[in-house]
Amino acid sequence: MKSIFSHRLIYLVSLQLLSILNSCSSDKSNETKVVLKDEFKQKAEMKNQEMEALLHAACLYCHKTQDIPGEKELAPKMQVVIDLYKAQYPNREDFVKAVTEFTVNPQANNTLMQSAIDTYKLMPNSGIVKQDAEDIANYLFDYKFQ
Repeated sequence: MKSIFSHRLIYLVSLQLLSILNSCSSDKSNETKVVLKDEFKQKAEMKNQEMEALLHAACLYCHKTQDIPGEKELAPKMQVVIDLYKAQYPNREDFVKAVTEFTVNPQANNTLMQSAIDTYKLMPNSGIVKQDAEDIANYLFDYKFQ
């Protein structure tokens, strides 16, 4: 819930910044617009980099994004997992809840991918904390691996 709150807060702050930027009209205000817009972009980029690092550390060791010659596949590809969960839970809140619950406490009776358990075994409990799992799930909801 904290993660959803923080995303809403970021959204509301972003709207406020955009409102301020749009209300400026003088040349000096135009300079302020550019500075604020650049600062906002930099903060968004830093957040994306943090999420990429967390995603790689927590998920992508096993859930690869592409085939790697000579490397054994340990789990279903990440995009396959995302697509399956999004098909079952198209609403962000439901998607985040389902992915978080399974990630924090993987159980065979709580999976959407029984065939993956048959092929790879049940995902081990990684010890990931709920907040990190929620942040990752929120990030994955909008992410599309190439």
